[in-house]
Amino acid sequence: MVMSNTQNQQKKLNKQIIKLNKLIDSNKSKIEGFRDRVGELEEQNHTHTQLIQFYEDTLNLTPTILYDSGRDKKYVYGKVWWFKDGVGSKKKEYRYFLGKMDKKKPKSFWKDKLLSVFYDKEMDTIEKIKP
Repeated sequence: MVMSNTQNQQKKLNKQIIKLNKLIDSNKSKIEGFRDRVGELEEQNHTHTQLIQFYEDTLNLTPTILYDSGRDKKYVYGKVWWFKDGVGSKKKEYRYFLGKMDKKKPKSFWKDKLLSVFYDKEMDTIEKIKP
């Protein structure tokens, strides 16, 4: 009788050990799943960070106005340096005709016009670069 009681207690303890080992294995597989998910989220964050930088660079363009250009020095051109092929690529010069020289128009007018022309012509390229 004493022997049987001892064996019953040992069986109960073994069942508890088996149950706890299964829980540990289950938790390990969940942890691996979370690690995979964390890796995916970190990769997404990196992509989004690059896109944010790209869009910020696009918003913070530095336009250069070229007065007295062209034949007879009577035209205004503008140029902007911007990415050639999207995020991380080299920058390229984009040059646009803005109009005839007019001393009455301030530099801010020409800068706004240049940015407007640039965005109109390059918005398709900007919109193609998405996650």
